[in-house]
Amino acid sequence: MDLRTQEAIWAVDAVLESPKAAVIIALTHCNCRRLRYARPLLPNKESQMTKNELIAAIAEQTGKTKTDVSAVLASLASVAAKSLKGGSDLTVAGIGKLSAAKREAREARNPSTGATIKVPAKTVVKFKVAKDLADTVA
Repeated sequence: MDLRTQEAIWAVDAVLESPKAAVIIALTHCNCRRLRYARPLLPNKESQMTKNELIAAIAEQTGKTKTDVSAVLASLASVAAKSLKGGSDLTVAGIGKLSAAKREAREARNPSTGATIKVPAKTVVKFKVAKDLADTVA
């Protein structure tokens, strides 16, 4: 490893250790000759709860088995999908509201070629956080 590569690694380590500057440095060449751009670092993996962790937390709080909680979550997803596909919204008190919205067809540009492409109309799911949950988190 040459000196320039080692200096780039130290620079990245210094930036990532700083709590104010959570930045990941993208290097253009394998030999790290120059810095191309910087972008915000994604949240730490430890700060994101996975489905299995959610199931374990609910099972612990309710005293139910993980299998039962997993079945309830799967059922919730199924009911939500059927509800949204049927055209009605799904509101879970204290958490938020799921709704289906239609996006119109539009034209967009391919950023690499500049060519105009047609984006078809589609239905998307929107989520609005409940005020109580938003106030609790804030």
